Amino acid sequence: MSDITTFFPAAGGGGGVLQVEEFTTSGTFDLAAAGISIGDSIIIELVGGGGGGMVYAYNYQIYYPRTYGGQGGRYVSKNFELTSLTNLTITIGAGGAKGTNAAGTTGGDTSVYQGATEISTGNGGLGGNFFSGMNQEARELIAAKGPHSGGQLQFIYNGSGYAYQNNTATSAGAGVNGLGMGGAAIGYSGGSAGGGLGGPNSNPGCGGCIFDNQADATWAAANGDGTNGIVKIYHS
Repeated sequence: MSDITTFFPAAGGGGGVLQVEEFTTSGTFDLAAAGISIGDSIIIELVGGGGGGMVYAYNYQIYYPRTYGGQGGRYVSKNFELTSLTNLTITIGAGGAKGTNAAGTTGGDTSVYQGATEISTGNGGLGGNFFSGMNQEARELIAAKGPHSGGQLQFIYNGSGYAYQNNTATSAGAGVNGLGMGGAAIGYSGGSAGGGLGGPNSNPGCGGCIFDNQADATWAAANGDGTNGIVKIYHS
């Protein structure tokens, strides 16, 4: 991954001023109006929408060994040399909605196009789910340590059909440059460190938190959804 000063040395100190265009809603970017010329380079930094978290409300009568927080949206940074001044079309991926005793929904893709040409896309994160809610092999890959992975709550059985949270929850991924954090796992007996909580106060592309039904209802309502993606365009 290249540092911005690789393409814009003045940003590190030297007389020029690096411009940053930030998009939190879908729209267009007029290259010519921004004073950009053919042959100039821009850097596009973006992240997909975070996946929604999941609340389980069985009061510990859980018949699955593991559950996951929402996955953070994929982060992408790309240097792009312009051969045309056609406007850029920006699409911001929406954060996924939380689920109750069901998977959170997948976040939307964030993308930048120039006409019909795709420049860059960050996929939305998967929603939090029970371990058996999808193909096991795929879930294992998704849950592997990584910057966008959701936190994990583990359960142990007491031998009579009930499952209780294990205090050693797996941390959520911290994302890249603060974007695309995995949704944290918060439960009655403990929770995961790192990652984000989801909801409007979290960074863009953050997965929604997974939590049990002991959580405060107001807190749960504010933190279960994934957050929307973002696009930042850097130019001189």
